[in-house]
Amino acid sequence: MLGLTYLKFAHYKKAIQFLQKVRGNSHLYYDASYNLATAYYQILEYDDALEIIDEVLKKQDIQEELRLKLLKIKANIYESQKEYSKAISTYQTMLQYVTQKPKIYEIYYHIELLKYKRGDYKSLREVYQNYLNKYPESPFIPQLSYDLLFNYIYSEEKENAREILLFMIDKFLKNPKTLEAISLYFGSPVASLEDSTILKNLLIKNPELEDYVHLTLGRLYKRLRLYDDALKFFGLVKQGNYYNQAQVEIMEIYFLLNKYNEVEMLGTEIMPEEIREYTSYRIVELLLKALKNEGKVSTFNSLVNYFASKDFPFKKDFCLMVSDLYIREKDTTNAIKFLNIARDHGATDQEIVNYNVELLKILKENTK
Repeated sequence: MLGLTYLKFAHYKKAIQFLQKVRGNSHLYYDASYNLATAYYQILEYDDALEIIDEVLKKQDIQEELRLKLLKIKANIYESQKEYSKAISTYQTMLQYVTQKPKIYEIYYHIELLKYKRGDYKSLREVYQNYLNKYPESPFIPQLSYDLLFNYIYSEEKENAREILLFMIDKFLKNPKTLEAISLYFGSPVASLEDSTILKNLLIKNPELEDYVHLTLGRLYKRLRLYDDALKFFGLVKQGNYYNQAQVEIMEIYFLLNKYNEVEMLGTEIMPEEIREYTSYRIVELLLKALKNEGKVSTFNSLVNYFASKDFPFKKDFCLMVSDLYIREKDTTNAIKFLNIARDHGATDQEIVNYNVELLKILKENTK
């Protein structure tokens, strides 16, 4: 059907021309009407869209799925027109025809957001909190709890942030959002040394999380500059990606303490043959910086050239980092060489400046 094809490619006015030709007695009438309403909605012809929707909703033999899709467009139109009460009423009508619980709770969430837009709530935070209280069994609770936690952390409301985190740990530990919430909390300034008891209690009840807990504890102590404690917990991480992340954290601590030989030894031991993700890139970055600070020029150049010959994620960042190291040693030739490679990989002026403003200056001077 040409109308559907035009709609698919966002040629809405052309789609309308063909969809309008479908008669009421055609077996394509309902699909055509939905697509016609969609096309009018997309070009902001709301009155025409509503006229079609209301006409179809009066039909006795309309399928429930189509009814819900049309009501959804109708609610969206009212929301776009800032007629929030009408949009809420439309969602409430949808509840009469929905049987699947996830969809029901999604509609409840839309209603609460519309009430906020109507002025019933003072803040989105109040919306989230009210939804949590009214619908504690909703499958959207983990995500909304995470959003609320983020809001509290951003506002530096430690007690509220801690409370929502403990709620997530208690109710939704198996949900991936909860581990994300733990990492968010303990990576933020609101987490303090006393909060380490949260992680220790978590480990007692869930020993299968020991690598994750030890990594997170290490990061907490590192952020608090308690490096001996941080190294102890990073050293307890034993397996998989958590192990690799812990080794990078150890290298970072050694680097901060100017223990470049230790960075080199550890980096050489765990250095990847290929850079596939950020952790492996970070190992190479720290190792190169340590070699540079140790004055091991030959080893540094050899390693740089090895990775420069490969394609990998973060190649742009690698070249910018190497350029920065060269320019600090007044090696303009190699700095420009790697800047040009970084440019070839899409590096912008701002990204270059973020490493070193001098890099952009010398690049422009040598490209005049």
